[in-house]
Amino acid sequence: MHYIKFLKLPVLASSKQGSIIKTVIAVTTDLGDDYFPSDIILQFQLLTHNSAKPKPKASSNVLLSQSRQWSIGMRALPVELKVPSKSAGASTLYQLSVDASKSGFSTIFDFSDGVLVTPRVMPVLSAPFGAFSRQADPDLDVIRVIPIKDNPELRVYEATGDSIARHIWDGSVAFSGLIDQASIGKSGIAYLDSILSTVASKEDLNVIELGAGVGLAGLTLAHVMPRIRILLTDVPEVEALLYRSIKANGMDTTRTRFAVLDWEKPVPASIQSQMFDLILVSECTYNEDSIPALVSVLQALMEKSLTATVLVATKQRHENERIFYDLMRTAGFKMIEQTHALCPRNYNTDDLEDAEQVNVYTFRLGDMIAWKEI
Repeated sequence: MHYIKFLKLPVLASSKQGSIIKTVIAVTTDLGDDYFPSDIILQFQLLTHNSAKPKPKASSNVLLSQSRQWSIGMRALPVELKVPSKSAGASTLYQLSVDASKSGFSTIFDFSDGVLVTPRVMPVLSAPFGAFSRQADPDLDVIRVIPIKDNPELRVYEATGDSIARHIWDGSVAFSGLIDQASIGKSGIAYLDSILSTVASKEDLNVIELGAGVGLAGLTLAHVMPRIRILLTDVPEVEALLYRSIKANGMDTTRTRFAVLDWEKPVPASIQSQMFDLILVSECTYNEDSIPALVSVLQALMEKSLTATVLVATKQRHENERIFYDLMRTAGFKMIEQTHALCPRNYNTDDLEDAEQVNVYTFRLGDMIAWKEI
């Protein structure tokens, strides 16, 4: 799976030909350690921004639409787009959308033989910018528009800097798609469908996400089930980013909230005293050094929430991550369900042979069922 990323955020500049938009993009993996290995056509759309009723890519908002080629071997693609003179007002705010739809790549989740398949290349949308408009923190100026079935699109803010805590990861994208489908009972995962169907019918259901990062999993759940209560937790540096996403999607801030939770410290009493029905963990096992602390936090939460269900989504990146499952077993957790989704890697739109697998595991405490080997 690859992502279109802004290496340099779009800016409005002057030239002899008039106003132009300048930016630099790359098509790379979630952690930026590899680049798209084939030639593809990228579609650039310059949009006007209406702060009152923003409608990304609505036809009435599109000022221009142009294509550029990403070529095999590239690491960066500089782009300049001429702004139509009739729309180049000093107070005009713009957004720049980039996708790979011209190459035949879908921007929505799909199913292949009953298995969820993520988009092959994730599009990107810039935050609003203009001649006299600068965001207070330019590190927050990227939006991922997540396709949510039977619901309005979900907008999630993502950083453009080097902080891995503020980026979208493959596992969270796949988890988002599965949560969306499970919320309407169509994920094909019997236990998960049952859990989320129950969630959908209750206003008092309490959910927590650990290591939320940009919060894609938790925000998806809050988006499709706005009546639940969900607490997104992570390090302090993600708070502003998360609240920006919460605001952008019009979520109730009394039901969708953030709290700092450092796994290396005791769980705050304000969190441990709550009874949670569902605990989300997405892409949190990549660092083997932090796994014991993660399991300890889960144990602490379960002291009050004995009947809670724990959903863990992960794309295994190295063998050492398997210590997580050993520690979960030792801590008394039982794996009661396992499923997976696919993240395509190559150019061929029909070939999933080299797709990377994202696994989603369901855990409960107790002896309800024998441990499922993985």
